[in-house]
This record gives sequence, C-alpha cells and structure tokens, in this order.
Amino acid sequence: MSKKISVYLLAWLLAVMLGLWACGLQHLAEGELEPPQVTFKALHINPPTCEDWPLACTLQLDNPNPQPLKIQGFDYELWIEGQRLVQGECLEALNLPAQGQARIVVPLLIKLPSIPKVLTAFFQKQKIAYEIAGSFRLGPGIGLLKLPFRFQGQITQEEGWERLQQFLKPKT
Repeated sequence: MSKKISVYLLAWLLAVMLGLWACGLQHLAEGELEPPQVTFKALHINPPTCEDWPLACTLQLDNPNPQPLKIQGFDYELWIEGQRLVQGECLEALNLPAQGQARIVVPLLIKLPSIPKVLTAFFQKQKIAYEIAGSFRLGPGIGLLKLPFRFQGQITQEEGWERLQQFLKPKT
C-alpha cells in the first residue's frame, strides 16, 4: 500500500513541478516575462585546414527576468554575399540565470567546396557582407518557443587580410 502511495505522491510532485515550469513559459509567451536579449559580440576567423575553414561567432544572452530560463539548444545559419554557406544546430541545454547572462560560441564551419566562393567574393569586393541568423529554443521540447536572432555586418578586405596574415606567415 505504501509503495502505491509513493508512486502517486511522486507523480503528483512531478505534475506540480512541470506545471510551475510550464507557467513560466506561458508567462513568457503571454508577455508577462521578457524574452532574453541576444547580442552579437564577435566574429572569429580561425586558421583554415585542408578540409574546411572554421569560423565562430560569440553571442551573449541576457535574461532580464527574476527567474532562470532553460535554453534547449539553437539552430544557426551563415550567409556570405547572399549565399548560405553554413547551417547547423546545437542540442546542448543551457541554464540562463535570473537577471544574468551567458555567452555562447556558435561554430561556423565552412566546408572545402564553399571556400572558393568566399575567396572570390573577398578578392572582387572591397567589403563582404555576412549574416548570421538562427533561433534559441526555450522549453523542454524542441521548438516549444523560439527566440530568433539575426545579425548582419561587413568585413573589409583590409580587415580580412589582417585576420588571415597570422595564419599565412611561415612557421619558424
């Protein structure tokens, strides 16, 4: 008999906890809680390899709410000169503290077949336009509530050469 009561008690506690957590998402969806702010911090150019060119961007999430939020991963895309070169997702969960912040590094791996497109644009134009877009997923299920982000910028040939020079110098 006590085993049966324990199971019911555990189920009831779980239902209450899920209900309270779902209320937080409902408050966010209804505008009672503010969505986190997403800020673009940096675009990182890493050394090219034989197979790809790893870039990354750093995003900062700021939670203005008095309660923590659970990020259930994100998806992302990188566009250069209007061409989508990278698309991916991260399923790693992240707790965004109440009235706190978190920095996230988004991997942007340009595969070998796309590198000539980037270099051609780089040599033909004084400025290369890029766009990083995607969305963070809030909640227990994928796609329960999405927080979109989109950042656009330009990099000049001079900036690009400065960043690439460190990788092109012969090693001593």
